[in-house]
Amino acid sequence: MNQIFKNNQIDRNISITTFAEKVEIWSKGEVITFYPSEKPSKDVTKLHPPLFVEVEAFGSIVKRSLIDGGEALNITTTHLLSQFDPNLLPPREETTIRVKAFDGTPKKCVRIITLLIKFGKKMLNTLFYIMNGKPSFIFILGRPWIDDMEGVASTLHRCFKFYFEGNVYKVEADE
Repeated sequence: MNQIFKNNQIDRNISITTFAEKVEIWSKGEVITFYPSEKPSKDVTKLHPPLFVEVEAFGSIVKRSLIDGGEALNITTTHLLSQFDPNLLPPREETTIRVKAFDGTPKKCVRIITLLIKFGKKMLNTLFYIMNGKPSFIFILGRPWIDDMEGVASTLHRCFKFYFEGNVYKVEADE
C-alpha cells in the first residue's frame, strides 16, 4: 500500500471512495501520468526548447516535427512536398483557408493533403494544411493530431505520451 501512495503521489488523507476510483482507473491503465523523476535537468528546462520529435512519412524518418498544442491545424510546407516524388503523394484539395503566420500576418494555405504519419508504434492518416515557404520545421503537429493520437505533450518533461492498443507509450523529444 505504501508503494501505491509513493509511486502515484497520493495524498494520505484521500477519501476511501476517491482512492477506490483512482485504483480502478490505474488498474485499467487509463491514465497518462508525468512523474517528477521524468523531468530533464534544469539547464534544459530554463531554455524552454520547442518539442521537436521524429515521425515517419513516405517510409522515411522526418526530423524537426514540432508538437504544438497551441496550434489549431497540422501544417507542412510546399518545400517539404517538393522533396518527394509527386507520384507518391496523395491527391491534394484546394482550399481558401488563411492562417496567422508566426509574424502575425495572414497567410493563405495552398492546399490540403492527408498523409500517413507513423509516430512510435502508431500510424494515423493526418490532415495537413500546406503553406508556401521553407520554415525551420517540417511538420507542425497541432491539436487535431494530438487528439487523434490520444496523447498528451509535456514541454516540461520533454516528451509525448499516448495510448496505443491498451498501453501508454512515451516518446522523448529531440535535443
